[in-house]
Amino acid sequence: MATNATSESTYIAYELIDKPFPGLLNKHRRRLIIFTCFDFCLIFLLWILFVMTKSIHWKEELMRQINFTNGRFFYNSLFDLVILSTFRCGALMICYACLKLNHWMPVAVSTGVTTLFDIPKATIYFSQRHAGYPLEFAIVVCSLLVAYIEVYLYDSKTRSLISVCNFQGRTSDAMPERCHEQSASAYITAAELTTDNESDNGASFLQKSKYDTTGLLESPEWYIEKAERALNHGKYWRSQLCSWKKVGDSPLLLTHVDQLYGKVLYVKQIFPVQLKQLFSVLYSQAETCPMWHKEVLKYKVICKLSENVDITYSLSAPSLRGYIASREFVDVRTVELDDDCITIGSISVPYGTVADGISHIRGESGPNVAFLTAIDENSTLFEWFFNTNLKGNLPRSLVQRSLVSFMVNFIKNLDNYLKATYG
Repeated sequence: MATNATSESTYIAYELIDKPFPGLLNKHRRRLIIFTCFDFCLIFLLWILFVMTKSIHWKEELMRQINFTNGRFFYNSLFDLVILSTFRCGALMICYACLKLNHWMPVAVSTGVTTLFDIPKATIYFSQRHAGYPLEFAIVVCSLLVAYIEVYLYDSKTRSLISVCNFQGRTSDAMPERCHEQSASAYITAAELTTDNESDNGASFLQKSKYDTTGLLESPEWYIEKAERALNHGKYWRSQLCSWKKVGDSPLLLTHVDQLYGKVLYVKQIFPVQLKQLFSVLYSQAETCPMWHKEVLKYKVICKLSENVDITYSLSAPSLRGYIASREFVDVRTVELDDDCITIGSISVPYGTVADGISHIRGESGPNVAFLTAIDENSTLFEWFFNTNLKGNLPRSLVQRSLVSFMVNFIKNLDNYLKATYG
């Protein structure tokens, strides 16, 4: 049994990605709702300050401001702008917080009504006097300004980002119900998923027993816990894909800035191979990666911690015509397996020197998590969250371009290798 299996899996079904989770609002909607509350508070406070400072008899001025029966209410009072702000706040709260609409019409209508009301109001109100108080100007200007800021805060990409998850086909019909309710008994060992040929030839990583453990700087349990946390990060990111930014179509590429690890890239591709075959290439035969992906010069397992957790060493090739030199990475890697879904996770860990005769800059990988999901007998969905820090004083734009190029080339090379190997 996999050592990191729990009684209640934190796996999140793939078909739930294409819509927000019930009861949750994305950050753009929360920001808009908070600002609408600020809109009302700002206009109301400015109006109160205006009433209190206009005259020493502020109670009489207050009654005059809210006296709707006065025939010249529209000409002499600014309380109608407070009422307008109240309705604007209430309408947007109902539409985007309660009804959770994903349409620009409510905020467009509220801004349009505010514009049509404020401009005639300002013209008539200030034409009745030669000069106005600063707070009077502030109330009118702020009422119009915050309405347009609400239009700006409305994120028009939210709906398109939600639909991004449907790109390249849905898998909800292909995934069985047990993907929603996994248990510890559903997990199998990685050795059970290796092919017969791999077992006979002794090529499976899980059957190797002699590794160098002298480089460990912490206890094995610490490394295993680190690997499990990396898997949890990947599962959390997978549940938040609807709010990520789309940067590419072929393959589908999304990006997001994580508060802890910085920029994270996500790629999705469907490969015409069986789940076991894709798992074999990416895990059991990972040391052959430099043969089909030239941007990786070396990949090897250097330490075995448990049945499904090991320490790996990888060396990247120089990129951008040598501007970015080779980087070495020492990661702890783990795998979590089910009949129709396999999760492979890794993250950089402290480790001693890996002697190969050449000194390289050691990069630092954040949680790198790959989800392999069987769609049918001959196709598998591949999802990969990639986060890394190349270290060194490199321009951010060049690093971003290099990482995107690495992921795109990885998908293309992997696809070519799978077609050549499995037809």
